[in-house]
Amino acid sequence: WQLRADESVSRALTAHGIPHARVLRVDCSRALAGTDFEVAEFIDGVSLSARDARDEDIVPMLPRVAHALLAIHAIRGEGFGFLDVSRAPALAGIHASWPAFLDVQLQRNLDQVAAAGLLTPAERAEAQRHFTRAMPVLASVEPRLLHGDPGNHNILERADGRLVFIDWEDAVLGDPAFDVAFWATFHPERRWGAIFESNLGKTYL
Repeated sequence: WQLRADESVSRALTAHGIPHARVLRVDCSRALAGTDFEVAEFIDGVSLSARDARDEDIVPMLPRVAHALLAIHAIRGEGFGFLDVSRAPALAGIHASWPAFLDVQLQRNLDQVAAAGLLTPAERAEAQRHFTRAMPVLASVEPRLLHGDPGNHNILERADGRLVFIDWEDAVLGDPAFDVAFWATFHPERRWGAIFESNLGKTYL
């Protein structure tokens, strides 16, 4: 299903003039090969992860990443969460609301952490209470296209200086603040000011 999701995202990015690795062909019939496959455009660029070791190299890039994410978040969809490939190439999520998607993900993550012995029943109940209190605000979110995994390893800088996000298998429709928060997890706290004070952070947080 992720290949079909890639196809829907590629069409949406193309329609909005956002540089990306265009998906040229998706085939899940198994008639042409022994597996599902995707043919995508090659992007000649350098991963931003190559700059990640030094703050002086990566921090000046963060406002540019913010600008690129803002362009992506301007794309609207219908529904929330992971893409409904039965409706491809339409950009549509499988959940009726953002809280519905987040609750599914929350329960899965709480189950995993609890199974690892890292969460007490009381701590789990507290996490659930925080989410429940946030539901009225979360319910007003409009479905925007999110990359879902916006780390430096998924961003290429082309020779012309433009940034290209690759690997859209975690794309969802939802609250852009989710992408901003996820983006911050890929950077040490000392860089968060450059992220949250960017045009992206000021817009959503």
